[in-house]
Amino acid sequence: MTKYDELLQNMTFYSLESINNRIKYHERELKRLKFIRLILSGVSVNNASRICGFSRQYGYKIIKNCIKNNKSKKGRHCKLNSSQMEILINYLNEKMPFSIIDVKCFLEDQNIKYCEKQIRRIINGLGFSYCRLLKGYINVYGHKKLIENIDDKISLK
Repeated sequence: MTKYDELLQNMTFYSLESINNRIKYHERELKRLKFIRLILSGVSVNNASRICGFSRQYGYKIIKNCIKNNKSKKGRHCKLNSSQMEILINYLNEKMPFSIIDVKCFLEDQNIKYCEKQIRRIINGLGFSYCRLLKGYINVYGHKKLIENIDDKISLK
């Protein structure tokens, strides 16, 4: 058995159709990238579209998609606006260590409903982490009192 035959046997998980589809996709992607390169070099949308071989409308659609992709905001918008987020951060900094239930009750008082999993994501995104010794979430950076409390609890054991 030659090396070529071994290679063909190992590549049986790819079908010829799937490979052709992947090639077509990458060719289209390459055209889009060439179009973007032309636009960035200063060519007008009309001329760049004509050079790449598609309509002007499709060229504007490519540009619009590039702008959308740079925003990279996927998923649902946050229920908290910026002022509510500041209030939440101040509350969390005052009430340390805190539990998820504390935060959930606080948010429900503000008429904002989140599940505990989403609250955990928000808290972790704000830089807080769970401390087993204090049995709650804390923000270790910049809080010397909490670090001293942790040191005291460690020395007591």
